[in-house]
Amino acid sequence: MSIPAGSLTAESIAAALIEAERTGRTLPIEIGQALAPGVGYAAQDIEVATRIEAGDALAGFKVGLTVPTAQASMGVDHPGYGRLHTSMLLSSPAVIRVTNAPQPVMLECEVAVTLRADLTVDRLEELLADRASVDLAVASVHVAAEVVTGRWDRAVSTWEAWAADNGCSFQAVFGTPQQRVPLGRIFSGTITVNGTAHEGQSVRVDDTLGWLAKQLATTSTPLFPGAVILTGAVVGPVPVQAGDAVELSIDGLGAVAVHVE
Repeated sequence: MSIPAGSLTAESIAAALIEAERTGRTLPIEIGQALAPGVGYAAQDIEVATRIEAGDALAGFKVGLTVPTAQASMGVDHPGYGRLHTSMLLSSPAVIRVTNAPQPVMLECEVAVTLRADLTVDRLEELLADRASVDLAVASVHVAAEVVTGRWDRAVSTWEAWAADNGCSFQAVFGTPQQRVPLGRIFSGTITVNGTAHEGQSVRVDDTLGWLAKQLATTSTPLFPGAVILTGAVVGPVPVQAGDAVELSIDGLGAVAVHVE
């Protein structure tokens, strides 16, 4: 699949990425590398609107590139976000299928939150803007496995390509909700694949939520009551393949189980 160099608009990129997902094909990464500033998020916005129009409701958001090394790999000095739709959300234990995936599939272990459904948007933004009140905006906290892959034909290394491809987010598996979990700390986690453990730590989740609320406030899809949010990798990404049995756990939050087919 190709797009004429003079036609790299947000509309054409969104349409091409949607078609790539539908057909199981990929787009040349050279297209992503040639995107003008601002096209990535604009294409993501168009894909979100297209999915909503087709009945796939917006469920929440993902935050990625939360550490300096990940940001540097995309040539930026800040995190980024993608959107989560209802069709992307699974409950643990879950089966994910990678056999026909056009790109390698990886898993990230993350802290996920569900925002309170009984607060207004303005009140949520007010609470999330202050470290001391972030916990008051959150209804529950979960362990989550983010399924990361892409619709480009090679690994993403530019900001606009990452943003256009929804931050490489494909699915998310959620564990049992936990209440009254303080978020102003570092979380430690483990991804165990067929008995082999990979460990890591989070950044401060309260800072991530405050950053996201501020970024989304001026977009077409600001934070909303009841939204689910993936707050960035605690561990990973870790590559997986068909036949793998995976457990993702975070101290104090529990674990999720994923079988890969």
